[in-house]
Amino acid sequence: SVSFADQHFNRPISFNCDPRSANHGPAGAAGIVLPTCVGGLTDTGDYQRPQASLVYQWRVSDNLEVYADALYAGYRAKFGTFFIFSDIFAAQNITGATAGSGDDCFDAHVDGAGFHNNGGTLEHLCLGTKATFNNVPGLTSTQAKTGETDQYIFGGGFKYRQENLSFNLDLSQIRSANGNRNTIVDIGKQIGAVNILVNDDSHGTTDMPGNPLGTKTDFRFANGLFQDYNKSRSSMSQIRGDGTWDHDGFFRQVQFGFRFADREARFYANAPGGPGAPGGNRVTLVDSVGLPADFLILSPNSIPVINGGEHWDTPEPDFRRDHTDTLRALYGQAPGDPAWDPSRNFEAHESTGAAYGQVKYGFDVGSIPVDGLVGGRFTTTDRTLTGTGRINGVLTPVTRKTRDEDFLPNASIRAQLTDKLQVRLTYAKTIARPFFGDLNPGVTYDVPLNANIQPNGSGGNPDLRPQKSDAYDASLEYYFTRTSYVAGAIYKRDIVDRVAPSQVNEVIGG
Repeated sequence: SVSFADQHFNRPISFNCDPRSANHGPAGAAGIVLPTCVGGLTDTGDYQRPQASLVYQWRVSDNLEVYADALYAGYRAKFGTFFIFSDIFAAQNITGATAGSGDDCFDAHVDGAGFHNNGGTLEHLCLGTKATFNNVPGLTSTQAKTGETDQYIFGGGFKYRQENLSFNLDLSQIRSANGNRNTIVDIGKQIGAVNILVNDDSHGTTDMPGNPLGTKTDFRFANGLFQDYNKSRSSMSQIRGDGTWDHDGFFRQVQFGFRFADREARFYANAPGGPGAPGGNRVTLVDSVGLPADFLILSPNSIPVINGGEHWDTPEPDFRRDHTDTLRALYGQAPGDPAWDPSRNFEAHESTGAAYGQVKYGFDVGSIPVDGLVGGRFTTTDRTLTGTGRINGVLTPVTRKTRDEDFLPNASIRAQLTDKLQVRLTYAKTIARPFFGDLNPGVTYDVPLNANIQPNGSGGNPDLRPQKSDAYDASLEYYFTRTSYVAGAIYKRDIVDRVAPSQVNEVIGG
């Protein structure tokens, strides 16, 4: 089978940024809470999904079947994120500000910038309803994005059955590759005024009189050139066998099997961020550096609640994709892609083995049939993870080798109390291995050039252990027709080594 999907999309969004006490902003709105910025964006573009599969089956005899499968699945995306934005707390002053009363007023602790902070100064504040911000920085931005994924899956094996014995052997291989590129250019200009309604029927409404961001004059490069690229590769080869042996008596069936898998993954990314704007933030005119006349375009789509649905001027996305070196030269960078960042890269290799055996049993207690399963699975995991940590600002290669061995028992019992009512009890011990990304020993710090975005960092933990769970379940089930039932169940899970992300605030070099 072969299929191809082509999806075109537009997703408009408007937003009010973090609420902030205007006691710490431009004059004219003391005691009022207003958004620190307003704006919106549209994700506009298309993606395609090609897919093809092949299935082969051959019944060699009544006892033997041979099969083979192949699957290809792809993804191609090309779209832009088009921003319109105003840093309204950088206005010269505020006029016409109004606020609610009653329940819209409260006491809150705020820090020196006017944001909520339990350790800050207590202020009496009221939620703002509308305001005009005068002489305000405006900004438009385009994120030129591409994404590409290819996945290949191959498998094959045989199924054999002879009287009371059956066996299935399966071999498979999976390969996948993914790459993403995002190039961002911001431009800005001063605009006369921004009128906002904070809550206009459950959304914010923004109006910039005269639509100044919809005319190409006086735009200047803002913030910096942002390039965020990454790629990953992974593969897994597997062999698996499963068999059953049927038997009369208390033990009605023996089930057994094994599995071995060898898995590799590699991830590479550059450091987020990039060089500052040429000549400084909002200094160099866009039309003064020799770029093509069509470098600025009107946004492909608009946002109904911003400027009454008017379009705005913004950098054209294909120029970023096709002429990246021209932009890099403008920002003082050498040709080519930015180098991969060792602290974001990692390589992982994991080999897992498992063997299991269990028996299906059955007997009668008086007129009540009882059956169930009892068994266990033994697993081993050998993992090697290589990455780079950042210790006191110094890149430090880290390699971790771990080995886990686990025995996972399971048991169940079912009693058919009547032909319509049964009770079921089960127990199982399970494990869940951490994702490779969570094990990455690298630690990355991102200090955005845009002051409205908080600095952030992230990192993994190569010493994470598999999560383990003891699971207990009990249910009572009543089947009152051939196709209907009502059931009640209780369960209990004892989980150890739960993998969970956490966030902390740190001060690093100021």
